[in-house]
Order: sequence, then C-alpha cells, then structure tokens
Amino acid sequence: MIHSKPEWYKMLSEDFKPIEENKIKLLEQLRNKFRVSHENLILSIISTPWAVEKAQYDSLKHAKRMYSNLSEKDLWRLVLGSRFETWKITAGFEVHEYSKLSSEDLLQRIEKLEMNIDSILANFNSFADVITFTICMEEEMGNFVDPSGILDELSSILGRGRPSEEDNKWYFSILNMLRDEALK
Repeated sequence: MIHSKPEWYKMLSEDFKPIEENKIKLLEQLRNKFRVSHENLILSIISTPWAVEKAQYDSLKHAKRMYSNLSEKDLWRLVLGSRFETWKITAGFEVHEYSKLSSEDLLQRIEKLEMNIDSILANFNSFADVITFTICMEEEMGNFVDPSGILDELSSILGRGRPSEEDNKWYFSILNMLRDEALK
C-alpha cells in the first residue's frame, strides 16, 4: 500500500482518481520515466479514452438521478446530446492539430449527428455502445494522438485504450448510414 499519495493524485478530481494502488504506483513510475510534472500528468490522464469513459458513466449517473422517469435509451440520448454540446463548444474555438476534420467540418458533423440522434441510438444495444461511439468520435477529432507515447502507456495502465479497428468500422458504418439516408 502506498503510504503517501503522489501530489498529482491529491490534485486530481475525485471523478478521475484510479482507486487501485498498483495503478497509482504505475502512474507515478510513468510520470517519473517521462519526467512529467504533476500538473501535466493530470492533463494527460483526463485526455485518455479511460477518462472519456468515466465521464460518460458519470453523465449517465447524473441523468438517472435527475430524470429517473426516463427510459434507458432516453438517458443515452441525454448523455450523447450533452457530449455533442461539449464538442460544439470545443470545435467553435479550437480543433486539435491532429484532427481529421476542420473546425467547420466538425461543427457540420456534430449538427448532423444531433439531427440524427435517434437513428444513431437505433444502432446501440447498451451504454457501452454510447461510450464506444463517443471514443471513436474523439479519436477522429484527433484527441488521442500523442507522439510522446505517454497517452498510450497511461491508457494501458488505466485499462481503456483507443478504439479497436472493429470499433472504428462500426462507428464509420453509422456515419455512412447517416450519409446514405441524407442522399435519399
């Protein structure tokens, strides 16, 4: 057991603190290996697919508390809609340098996704699909690109990496379906 938690752990939001002692120890070793400040490790942790997943589950938990009368799919709609709003705000002032989309293209994509949220949700079988879709979109936005390699190592320690090839195929099949429907 770690007797004294590292500074980054103390500073990290409760929502994003890994609880496993071995992960805390590995993250601290990684911080030392890359000679990263405590603040930069925090920024790196909250930039991982693991953090996106945690945030989505947290959004679902809050939505269930606020709207206990809604069906599961309606709760998913709220969570996904909230993420769309976050992306629009971000795209309005900054697009990641590694994004496959320009700011304008990203805003158009998000608007199309919002208009077709029911068609998107029809492809989801569980909340895990909401998370996979969100992580794939974040990947397309370039949010997980890290030439240093620290994000991939962090993701490995935290237990949630980038989308798999299969996940990306599923994600793009939904986008293609929306495009094909728009052409009809």
